[in-house]
Amino acid sequence: MLWDDRPPYLKRLAESHLNAVMTAHPVAVVMGARQIGKSTQVAHAESTAGMLRLTLDDLDTRTQALSDPEGLVSRADRMAINEVQRAPELLIAIKRAVDLDRRPG
Repeated sequence: MLWDDRPPYLKRLAESHLNAVMTAHPVAVVMGARQIGKSTQVAHAESTAGMLRLTLDDLDTRTQALSDPEGLVSRADRMAINEVQRAPELLIAIKRAVDLDRRPG
């Protein structure tokens, strides 16, 4: 299937919940079964517009997450990180960043 041949994005019911959480809390976690549209929902959510999007499926990004998690977290004010379970140490750096700055989103 070519990029332009994909069906149009259908807004998910959970998207309004994600937007509400992102306006009230510094971090949101989107969890669910494989291939149900978690990353697609985050990419299309109004509250995530303009965020740096990273995936730990990318070897260079995962290497930085494992070797310099605080450096990775400091790359942007707001970011969405896909496959975060691949670098559990990254969660400590995220917690530290949130402890220093509790802005929502």
